[in-house]
Amino acid sequence: RATHAPMASTMKVTLALALVAMLALAAAQENPCNKIQDMKDCNADKACTWCRCEAIPSGCFSLAQAKKLPPGVYLCNRTSTDDVPLVGEAH
Repeated sequence: RATHAPMASTMKVTLALALVAMLALAAAQENPCNKIQDMKDCNADKACTWCRCEAIPSGCFSLAQAKKLPPGVYLCNRTSTDDVPLVGEAH
């Protein structure tokens, strides 16, 4: 008897990643941080942080956006203006 559990799990992950991508795209239209394409320039702006992602393209987000991103999907250099950006996080 075959099971569909692996396929269902893969579909859930794919849908979750698609939702994250859509939310990021919608946020990009509203936030100047999202227009920055370079990690160094992003981290130079105190209102922005570079968030790395393996599944979809990494990008520059506002600190408020970074706090709302799923931690299992994104790794952000900082989440507050008090944080020092991580160095060498190119991706």
